[in-house]
Amino acid sequence: TYLQTALCKDEPLSYLRRDNWEYLGTCPGRAQERGAIPHNIHHFFDPNLENGLGLNEKFKNKIKKKRDKNLLVIFEALAGISPAQIMRLRDFIQPFFHMRVLVAYRPLYEWLPSKYNSWHKHARNPSARAWPGELTPMNITGKVLLPFDLDDRGKFTEEVVKPIETSRMHITHSTLLAYQNQGVDAEVIHLPFSSHSHKEGEYMDYLMCDLLNASALCDALKKGAFIPSGAKNPSKSFDGDVIAVAAYQAGLIPKAVERNVAARIVIDFFDETVQSLSQSTKDSTEMWPIKCLDDKKLKRIYKLSWDTHCKLFCQGSDPKAEEQHHFEAFEQNKYRFCGANAERIVADKNFTTFLQQRLWPRMNDARASVGGSRRRKGKRI
Repeated sequence: TYLQTALCKDEPLSYLRRDNWEYLGTCPGRAQERGAIPHNIHHFFDPNLENGLGLNEKFKNKIKKKRDKNLLVIFEALAGISPAQIMRLRDFIQPFFHMRVLVAYRPLYEWLPSKYNSWHKHARNPSARAWPGELTPMNITGKVLLPFDLDDRGKFTEEVVKPIETSRMHITHSTLLAYQNQGVDAEVIHLPFSSHSHKEGEYMDYLMCDLLNASALCDALKKGAFIPSGAKNPSKSFDGDVIAVAAYQAGLIPKAVERNVAARIVIDFFDETVQSLSQSTKDSTEMWPIKCLDDKKLKRIYKLSWDTHCKLFCQGSDPKAEEQHHFEAFEQNKYRFCGANAERIVADKNFTTFLQQRLWPRMNDARASVGGSRRRKGKRI
């Protein structure tokens, strides 16, 4: 998301064109609010990759018109296409271009919880839009969101965790092989730094300077003539929702308060009294109680992460040094497997007092508004 939104502007596009590069998208909606020009750079892939690969006439015409350019497409859905779809994409593109695929890599201990959280974002999870047992406007029953785990997490366990545990292969690795097996030039982007310890701008430097050799944009980045400003799409904890549901089930939140509103109020409590939930779970085990996966589960995650990493990168390197680095990074990221202890937080007097102060004035205002509207309606009649 960061790269997409950073490139969806006139300035970086003008630098890219000096090196005969054209960017074909995607531009997320939030980029359009920051001066994007999606009509110029939309790649015209079917976003759901249905009907084969979505190689419609707009896409074909776009490619044919740009055959004298170098084309850059950033589209993560291309990581999940079938061998038949890869062949179709290859057979169409290769008569016009040399096709090169760069597959990004994140260690499994980072990627798994991030993937799980992305599956359960409110925007993608209709069952999180109503209180457990209640119906949403779309007639979907609200459910409790469970924190990250490898087991007993429905489709996530069956479709994500089990295939990786069976193959001992990272999704990046399987994607790499899928393209290579179809004769496509593919390689892994293994950043020479942690994606969470450096600024996103350095990721842009690495892509433009080291991988694409886009010298004009590379020089502008190094000299500070162009400072990329893309929108981030971080993995967000849903601890706020977990605590709100626990408070609702304890009778502390009225049914009339919408679930997403209650979750925001919970986050306000941490922002105003301690710190944000993400920082609370990352840096503090004293201010508010947290629950983490047990040691047995953490060892299982680490073993899976290391096995998949080594299978991809140990060849030609010192495995002991590589594992030491992986272990140290894993230890620094163990906070990802912790979340707020909702039961203990809901029992805290400071928290219950905060809810009363925030919720009941809101409820009184709502009742007054309803009553006022009825009186006005009565007068009109």
